[in-house]
Formats: sequence, structure tokens, C-alpha cells
Amino acid sequence: MKLTELLQNKTRNFIWLTLGLVLIAVGLYFHSAQSVLSFDRVPDYQETVNQESLPVRVRIERIGIDLPVTESKIKNGVWEISDTGASHLGVSGRPGKSNMVIYGHNRAHLFGPLFKIEGGDIVEIRDENDEVYIYMVEKILEVNPNQVEVIAPTEEEILTLYTCSGFLDSKRLIVVAKPI
Repeated sequence: MKLTELLQNKTRNFIWLTLGLVLIAVGLYFHSAQSVLSFDRVPDYQETVNQESLPVRVRIERIGIDLPVTESKIKNGVWEISDTGASHLGVSGRPGKSNMVIYGHNRAHLFGPLFKIEGGDIVEIRDENDEVYIYMVEKILEVNPNQVEVIAPTEEEILTLYTCSGFLDSKRLIVVAKPI
């Protein structure tokens, strides 16, 4: 076998190996992206879920987010998540109460624009009674999925928005807003 043929075979094998590894990595990414938006666990919520109104829409005009919000639960450790809008963690606070947690996929048509948010931006939450709650962004941070204190219940009313961030969605982008 000539040297050029040997090099061509090695190059061809290297290309196929690289393509195979890329396909495996992409497959693993999309498989994990379906449930990776969760935190490792949910803090202990002491408040009982009552008949207070539910959030049905989140709007952040400056960055182009205007999405329906659906109620979501955690089943067998997997957080339900909408593919067409944002999700409200059902055990978290409601509009006007405690820490209301709303999350969504890091996709351009969902919570992807959340990376452009800045302190002082206005977030509107509309509830099922068509009442609008206005919040101002106070804090933006990135945390690991085991840092559940950011989604824990609070004495004061706050809004916590989050989406995935980091390499292979290994972190969470957290936006904390307070009512105005």
C-alpha cells in the first residue's frame, strides 16, 4: 500500500470517527435538554397551594418575550416543561405571593432572549383574572442546579425567572424581580 493511500484511509477513518462522536454528543444533548431545565430538587414549600389566581402570561417587552404560562408539576423527579411557552412551578408562589417561579427552555422563541435582560427591566405577569402584576429586575445570576435556595419560598413577594445556561445547559440563568 502506498503512503498516500494509507494517509487517505487514516484521514477517512478520522473523519468518520469524528462525525460519529459529534452525532453521539448531539444526541445526548437533545436527550438531556428535555429534562435538564430542572433543579436537583425542590425546596420544601410550606405554603399550601390554594385557589389564588395563576399566572397565564409573561411579558418582557424590551427583550421580546411574550409567552403563555402553563402550570407545571414535578413527576418522579422530572420537571414538566412547555415546548410552546413558559412554565409556572405549581408549588411555588402565585402572583402577589411569595416566590413565584416561572421557567422556560433556552430557545430563541421561548426564554432564549432572557440572556439580554438587564437590571431595571420590567416584567409583566398576567393572571387568569386578567390582572397584571409589574416587576422590576433586581438581580441576574448564574447558578448550579443544586443551588435550590434561588427557587425557595420567601416571606416577600418576588418573581424568579430561569432558563438553562452554561456548557450543555449545566447551569441556570436566574432573574430575580421585585414588584413595583
